[in-house]
Amino acid sequence: MAKFSVVGDETASEATHRIYKQILDVKHLRFVPNFFKTLATSPDVLEGTWSVYRSVSTRGSISGVPTDWSIERTSFRSLPPVE
Repeated sequence: MAKFSVVGDETASEATHRIYKQILDVKHLRFVPNFFKTLATSPDVLEGTWSVYRSVSTRGSISGVPTDWSIERTSFRSLPPVE
């Protein structure tokens, strides 16, 4: 079974702490979900994911996505098998 590293509050960088605080404030949470703590192993990924997540969860739309993009167009059958 795969294990994922998480970045706790005590080991988080200043930038990660800033995003953790935004998550707590915007989502009115008492703790940062492990989903975001796992993403924090790559601060750029955490920042990008939080930016999109915050936009969708607070405003209901993703800016900058081409209008012809649609999840229905994605065919999971065309993806190679995962080994």
